[in-house]
Amino acid sequence: MNKIAYATIIILVGSLAFLPASAGLTTSAPSAPLYRNAGADSAQQHLQQALARFFNMEFEAAIAGFRRALEISPDLPEAHKYLGVCYVEIGRLDDALASYRRGLSLEPDDPEMHYFLGLAHLRKGEMEKTVQAYKEALRLAPDYADVHFNLGVVYDQMGRLDEEIESYLKFAALKPESPEVHYNLGVIFGRKGNVEKEIASYRRAVELAPRYADAHYNLAVAYGKAGRPNEEIAAYRAAVAVRPEFAEAHYNLAIALKEKGDLEGAIQEYRAAIAADPEDARSHHNLGVIFGRLGRNEEEIAEYRKALEIEPDDPDTHYNLGIAYGERGEDDAAVREYQAALRLRPEHANARHNMGVSYQRLVRRLATAGDATRLLALVREIALLREPLTAPALREAYTWADSRLREATNAGDRGEGARIREEVLQILRRMGALAQLNNP
Repeated sequence: MNKIAYATIIILVGSLAFLPASAGLTTSAPSAPLYRNAGADSAQQHLQQALARFFNMEFEAAIAGFRRALEISPDLPEAHKYLGVCYVEIGRLDDALASYRRGLSLEPDDPEMHYFLGLAHLRKGEMEKTVQAYKEALRLAPDYADVHFNLGVVYDQMGRLDEEIESYLKFAALKPESPEVHYNLGVIFGRKGNVEKEIASYRRAVELAPRYADAHYNLAVAYGKAGRPNEEIAAYRAAVAVRPEFAEAHYNLAIALKEKGDLEGAIQEYRAAIAADPEDARSHHNLGVIFGRLGRNEEEIAEYRKALEIEPDDPDTHYNLGIAYGERGEDDAAVREYQAALRLRPEHANARHNMGVSYQRLVRRLATAGDATRLLALVREIALLREPLTAPALREAYTWADSRLREATNAGDRGEGARIREEVLQILRRMGALAQLNNP
């Protein structure tokens, strides 16, 4: 009766880093207009007030200000541009696109406006139009780093990995101290199966940002793929040191420690994973497996039961719990768990086999105790299953009943032995398993 192995390691790389739409913008209202439209002082006044509201993230008020400025002077490209940004922020994407197009008709060589146009298309899921807008921004400003970065993110969503890498490398050449770009390169090299470049990228990310928990985590996963367990464990430890509630990192660290033979360390990390995520059935399951290996049967059963409270339809946990019950002689409980495993996974051959063994033990126990009433009830329960692998249990019942019948006949009383023997014969006949009576 082999237990199911530990749940497999999570390879959960985080989402790609993304530079927001505001990247590259100043963080306070500019001291002078970005553009000057002579003779429109009143419009400029409204524009400056609107920009102040914009940078304070008061988007509705900013929209009113930009629109008032445009009523006075319709040809202010910067008003159209930032009006478009405000519309994006409140989800009015078509209005944003209209604003950008009007702004670009006035200032076609503004790379930032092309970039913002691309962001609006991105929000609408229009990837090709996003790429076109970003490329136009880069044609006008080849060193516009943020556009290179976000173009890489768009290529990722389109599955164009080689172009994505090229965009990130151009960004990295312009901003080599950005941990996000090295993180994203690690993600993509991992997808392409280049583990060494994946490791190098994540290492650079954590060198630049030692508290970058996701980068430590993904570095650990990469070390695991490369078969470098000591570095894998160290990287997971770094991830949980930065983010103690990082449940996935605790979970994977537990698996790595178990594989190194440090079962007590694994127990500690599974418990930390559960503390971070109380609904983590996998950690309860894996704790059960470890406690089973350590012979701590009570704790083993308790963990499997906790796992089933969270995920009652996990056939593997029911199966392992059945084994744990069987190891302490509770074959009736073991049978219930094997039956649950088979309801959830009918092709679970080991559960079917173990259920037959447990039934055989139950029959033997009742026969030894001479409990004919319960034995007959058990035989009828087995019969309802129509499982060929329960034939050995029925054979045990038949053998006991036949012996009991001979004893009773010698005493002049065929009684219960005859009843059980005949019923078992009928069941075996229906199962086509009569031959097994002569083939132990």
